[in-house]
Amino acid sequence: MEGVYNIYPPMQYVQPVSKGKSGIFAFKEDVYKKDAFYPEKMEGVISTHFMNGFAVAISSFTPVRYNPYKGKLSYFEDVTVTIETAPDSKAIKALENINTSPAVLQRLALLVEIVKLPLIIQSAKFVTTTMTC
Repeated sequence: MEGVYNIYPPMQYVQPVSKGKSGIFAFKEDVYKKDAFYPEKMEGVISTHFMNGFAVAISSFTPVRYNPYKGKLSYFEDVTVTIETAPDSKAIKALENINTSPAVLQRLALLVEIVKLPLIIQSAKFVTTTMTC
């Protein structure tokens, strides 16, 4: 994005509510003095979890990057996510618990509604899937 931006963290220190308010402004000078984009990695680590025999991949992606030293902000308008699956002993074991009851499928659909991505159901197949967000 054109221009120079001064973006600061919220004026609230992040800590458990049980500890009460600290009043500390969390400003990491080392981050703001570094001539580099933050976050350094836009993608998170992918982890696989299982729900009633269905594999659920969880990760994160940050489409916005900021260089606080230069005040530069950039973002991706279009993103393509590619998910490749491969045989795995945990996945094969999970298939023993596969449950396609309406209640389970409804919970999967609710999960999809929360994350706003398409639901891909493949039974006992390993696939490569690409989706554009």
